[in-house]
Amino acid sequence: MWKKISLHPETEALVRYRIYSDKKEELESFIRKEFQLWGSYESMPGYIKKLIDSELVAIGRYGKRIDAYSIEQRIASGEL
Repeated sequence: MWKKISLHPETEALVRYRIYSDKKEELESFIRKEFQLWGSYESMPGYIKKLIDSELVAIGRYGKRIDAYSIEQRIASGEL
């Protein structure tokens, strides 16, 4: 059904990092808006805190799985 596309390992790392980076920025934007609305984490309703916490964990796990730190270092050094 779906044909798997073969990517160069460096290209695949950049694609995976871009997904990570976009999701991280999206969550950071959401958190900033919620802080503006509620004033503090403690003031937020439980369902919002639960959502933020679960998304932070998910993004952290994905970042660890793709080794986002190493990719960032390689991008900064010009290797990628």
